This record gives sequence, structure tokens and C-alpha cells, in this order.
Amino acid sequence: MIGTGSLRRRFQLLAVRPDLIVKSLRGNIDTRLKKLVQKEYDGIMMAQAALLRHPKALGDCQLHQVSLTLDEFLPAVGQGVIAVEGVENSPAAKIAAAIDDKYVRQVITCERAFLAVFGVGCNVPLAAHAKKNGEKLELTAMLGNEKGQLFSITQVGSDPLTLGESSARRLQQLANY
Repeated sequence: MIGTGSLRRRFQLLAVRPDLIVKSLRGNIDTRLKKLVQKEYDGIMMAQAALLRHPKALGDCQLHQVSLTLDEFLPAVGQGVIAVEGVENSPAAKIAAAIDDKYVRQVITCERAFLAVFGVGCNVPLAAHAKKNGEKLELTAMLGNEKGQLFSITQVGSDPLTLGESSARRLQQLANY
């Protein structure tokens, strides 16, 4: 039995391993690790970023971590991106502008355009990951439907907004969403 608090992860895991039993897992990192150590679960799935920030190493719990690749599991929209905002024309806005990364801005704009079409949060199993592909952007995205089916696509385009929106609309068609 595998535990996760993410509907997105549940759908992706069952798509590759339909033989597994996936059970809801709630709580902070310590609570989740404790449940695993106490053998309430055979394994748990959670964000690697959370574990990296956690002060207690997995080795302290005598647990083994396996990192999944983007080819195996897509992240939530915007996963790993940090946004810095400041009041217009303020010193904070100038600092934010100075550290702005054009590449990150393009990929997050694309992913957020994808998400905006759905107008939802964490209650729908969807994911998207954009990256540069030469001079263009490549967006890989997935959507699960109420029947438990998982649909995924990869599209390439030049405009982040157009690519995100068109990818979302294509997935909606595929999944009859």
C-alpha cells in the first residue's frame, strides 16, 4: 500500500502500476514519515523538495528514497518556481526585476496559462511541465478524468500563453472533460 496526499500523484502512479493500492496520506512531513516507519504504508510519495528542506534526514529513519524523473511523474504547475513581488516602483520591485529570469518566466507563464483554462486547484489530477526546446517551448501535460483514465500530451510552440492554453484545450478534448 502506497500513501500520498496528492490526487495528481495517485493518478500517475496507478497509470504505471495499476496493481498497487494507493491510500490517502495526510499530515506534516514528520507525521508522514512516522506512519511509514510504523509500517502503516509500504511506501509513501511526497515532494522531494519537502524532504530536502526537512531537518531530519531519511537515513535517520532508516528509509530509502527513490527520486522519480520527469519522464515518470510530472510535477504540479509551477513546482519549484519562487515568485518575488514588490509594490510598483518600490525598491523591492527593482530587486525583483533585477533577479527576474526570462527562461523561468516563459515556462511558468506557459504552465500557468495551462492551469488557467481549468480554473481549478488541487482537486483535479493535472500536471504540466514546460521547458525550452531550442528556440521554442515544449509543454508536457497530463489530466485524469473521473473514470480513472490518465491522458497526456507534449506540444511545442513559440508563445507561452498560446502553448499553455492550446495544450489544456487538447487535453480537455482527449479526456472529455
